[in-house]
Amino acid sequence: MKSLQNKPVQRGRDPSSKHLTNADLCTSYVLQKIESGELKPGSRLGEPSLAKEIGTDRASVRTAFERLSATGILERRPRSGTYLKKMSLDDLRSANQVRCQLEVLGACLACKNATSQEIEQILTTAKLLDSLTETYAAGQLQMWSSIRSLEIEFHTMIARFSHNPYLLSMMNRDSFLQICFPFLIISTSLKRERIQSYLENSINNSDVARAIKKRNPDDVAKLMKQHVEDSLKLYQKVIEEQQ
Repeated sequence: MKSLQNKPVQRGRDPSSKHLTNADLCTSYVLQKIESGELKPGSRLGEPSLAKEIGTDRASVRTAFERLSATGILERRPRSGTYLKKMSLDDLRSANQVRCQLEVLGACLACKNATSQEIEQILTTAKLLDSLTETYAAGQLQMWSSIRSLEIEFHTMIARFSHNPYLLSMMNRDSFLQICFPFLIISTSLKRERIQSYLENSINNSDVARAIKKRNPDDVAKLMKQHVEDSLKLYQKVIEEQQ
């Protein structure tokens, strides 16, 4: 049987990651399956099968399910089981309220505290992310999983380079995945044409990165807020089309 230690579970980038419990690792594992698109909205998750899959005890899986249910990612149905929640407009807007505040704060702090080398890393990642997204919009559909992973890396990178440990505790990879869960779920339904229109009319990642490089916190706050709001509008349209 495979163990958790042999699974590619990412532990985040913060210093506390080395102290994670099996329940923490189970939580990360489920979040990665969501991020990759392997788990779809409405999918049922079983404690015994998941415990066997990742080589741990059912109690750790149960704790992970309880945590993810508390944050609205999973839902427990009496006498039925645990399911990946389907997202509503209210879920999306609530998540966006938190995301916007944290992202703007992180970008402003990175603008002030990041080293020149770290800012260049932010800029390089942003350019790559925008380039991959443009390639996807042009028809390279197999790249979507890589784009989603790089998107998460870009935003958590800004939080890391804020050099504020309290912000980082709320913006490490797993925490950010939970905040952005509605966006991840809805992204599986994004049409290429919709993304193409979004790229043509929205603030992109490179715009934000260049503002951070100029170390102008007012511009950074304005651009990051608009970037997040543009994203909200994109995903709102997807839900409205499904209703």
